[in-house]
Amino acid sequence: ALLTPLWADAFDTSDGDGDEHIIWQYVGTVAGVFRQYPGSLVDSATYDPTARFWYQRALAFPDSYSLSVPYIDSFGAGEIITLAQPVFEGPRVC
Repeated sequence: ALLTPLWADAFDTSDGDGDEHIIWQYVGTVAGVFRQYPGSLVDSATYDPTARFWYQRALAFPDSYSLSVPYIDSFGAGEIITLAQPVFEGPRVC
């Protein structure tokens, strides 16, 4: 995915301030591509980021951040919240 090098650079330049509260950082694309940091194996046959409420809510509010209610993480981190913001390349899809 073209987004991967840009996204990796953003992680590399993090100042680390507040990172102890960040469990995952991830992005889902319209095509269903999912990238997660730190990386882990994700079954792409069963995990579609476009079906997740954080993805749908981010698209519903394209000009702002959206904050989820607490929910159980799909990857075993326990109860979490998600702060989401859509990222667009070219024309908006929503």
